[in-house]
Amino acid sequence: MRVVFLNPSGELGGAETALLEMLAALRAARPNWTLGLVASADGPLVERASRLGAQSASLVFPRSLARLGEWGRRGSFGARLRLGAAIGGAAAPTLQYASRLRHHLNDLKPDIVHTNGLKMHLLGAQCRPAGAKLLWHLHDYPRSRPMTARGS
Repeated sequence: MRVVFLNPSGELGGAETALLEMLAALRAARPNWTLGLVASADGPLVERASRLGAQSASLVFPRSLARLGEWGRRGSFGARLRLGAAIGGAAAPTLQYASRLRHHLNDLKPDIVHTNGLKMHLLGAQCRPAGAKLLWHLHDYPRSRPMTARGS
């Protein structure tokens, strides 16, 4: 079994700590499984996952994608307009990133792609190899995000 984890950060937060605990538990329970990690930036997550035996890599997000988000934005018309402009500006770099991620995942040949974070949920759904199962690990509270909450 090959499991690749996708994470939208290389830093350590709550979601990343949970991911590391999962890697350690999987390594102990299924030592023959191949575990991998793709993070959107270098950082302590990549280093610690490597120490747990995961094939770890950093595929750095383009700046426009890394900065994209709605945290701290209000649901006003101006905020929606600014978010729309940011999404438009991130479109081409995100497509290029998706192509790199798709090639990397195809090389890893995972059976399961496990995603952490909204950006990686969307990218993982688009980039996973044919036949690979997709598992979203939700750590966020969509209703606490003013614009995402409108769609939920």
